[in-house]
Amino acid sequence: MVNSAAGTAPKTSPHGINSTSGLNSTPLVVGSAAVSEHISTLGVRVHNVCPWITHDVDNYRKCDADAMLQELLCGFEERPSSEKSKLLQDSLKAVLEICHNTPEITDNLTELTSTGKIRKSLGIQDPDGERGSRVLYIIVFRKLVPITSLSGDEFLSAWWQVVLCHHTLWKHNVQHRDISPSNIMVYWLNGQWIGVLNDYDLSSIECDGPSGKERTGTVPFMAIDLLTKNAIPGKVTHLYRHDAESLVWVLIWVCLRYQGGKLMSNGRLLDDWLKVDAKGCKKKKSDFIWKFRHGEADLKNPSPSHQSNWKIAVACLHTMIHAPRAKIGENEFILQTWLLNNVESVVPDIVVRHPVNVS
Repeated sequence: MVNSAAGTAPKTSPHGINSTSGLNSTPLVVGSAAVSEHISTLGVRVHNVCPWITHDVDNYRKCDADAMLQELLCGFEERPSSEKSKLLQDSLKAVLEICHNTPEITDNLTELTSTGKIRKSLGIQDPDGERGSRVLYIIVFRKLVPITSLSGDEFLSAWWQVVLCHHTLWKHNVQHRDISPSNIMVYWLNGQWIGVLNDYDLSSIECDGPSGKERTGTVPFMAIDLLTKNAIPGKVTHLYRHDAESLVWVLIWVCLRYQGGKLMSNGRLLDDWLKVDAKGCKKKKSDFIWKFRHGEADLKNPSPSHQSNWKIAVACLHTMIHAPRAKIGENEFILQTWLLNNVESVVPDIVVRHPVNVS
């Protein structure tokens, strides 16, 4: 289910967030659960997945592991605070209101082994590392297909659903921070495609996330501000604006590279973005914007199946490159001017079907 972009695009180390018995889903995929709404099983117990996994789990305590490993295997992750639990529940409820539905969640794992416990057992003192502790989850849910398999209004509708759910999660302090075509999936339900913002490995909760010393994202789709010399080591705060820019790059990417739901074999652009590091990609994107502003002909030929979507991509990019530099507290303005206004100007009925929730 992963398209070619993720195959070569580097990612930084993931940051996880802990679970809570009050919310029957795994927080790393809270947005995925919320957007897809009908996850049949999320965070299931291992005996519901595969018998041989059950066998291994039932017997691991019989192994002759050393004391440290035994402590790790038998340990439970410290329960999160009630404040964090409420934050996760509120974010899930808010996103579900967009699609007017409820996820089918049956169970969640309670025995967890976290990187925080591993560090502690090894005697590694790292307060920042403990705040960004990661936990292994097993997630089982309905089959998803890449959004790149869609075209025209079907693609745009699913992309717009993800825009709305991403924004709602961000308002509730769940920050995805790794927008890419590979992380936007869809499934068919009740006569329409439902957009799913997938893969929360690099996400964080604002009040308990990473310290900002690491940069996260998939390089070809990261905001240009995050590809600078200062941003790579984490000296630039990751804002909503940066994820919004990534959503625009995804739209541009698909319009120029996919025809009829398939990756074009001839004449597709942007392959070189996959072959460079962050510094190189910043230059590639800057060159792309220069060509865009000066009317280069090769950027005026999107695939035939994404003609209307290209009009939106062009409008979003134009708005984005003429906007002032990023500031904290401007999220609603960015959503309105960069995304909503441009979608509404080309395909207004999609905004009618999936309106912005301003609450």
